[in-house]
Order: sequence, then structure tokens, then C-alpha cells
Amino acid sequence: MLLVVITPLIIPVTATEPNQLNNLQFGAPLPFIQQEILLEPPEKWFPNRMTIMNPWEHPTKIIWANFITSTVIISVGLIVLSRALARYLR
Repeated sequence: MLLVVITPLIIPVTATEPNQLNNLQFGAPLPFIQQEILLEPPEKWFPNRMTIMNPWEHPTKIIWANFITSTVIISVGLIVLSRALARYLR
């Protein structure tokens, strides 16, 4: 679960136009944090890679279904990978 929780902090999202700042989605493998970036950047600013910003300054919503699904996907992947590695090393 820790791996899923840190993905919004390390995986940036690219905004290519100003109206995308109203609904940026962060997280992996499924986006589970939705944030509205309250900025008025100049047109030359795009495209721009952004990471999650302070949730106290920018409206933020957690999509719990995507968070749980992302955690399950990563957990199953790590279990399969560890079992395959254990069989390979025997």
C-alpha cells in the first residue's frame, strides 16, 4: 500500500492546456487523487509536468474505489513476482 500511496508524489502529470488544471488526476496504476489547481498560468507555460500540490490550497478529492483497486493490483503483482522469483531461485 505504501508504494501506491507515494505514486502521486513521484509520478508527474502533464497538463497541455489551461482547462486541464481544473481536473488533474494523480496516482498509479489508476488515478485516485483528483485535484483542481487554482493557477492562472500564461499560455507559454504549457505543456507542463506537475506533481500533486498542497491539498489545503487546492481542492482535492480521493477516489477510494481507484485507490483500493490500485492497491490490489500492485499487491497481486508483487505476490506473483515474488512466487515466480522463488521458483526461479530453487
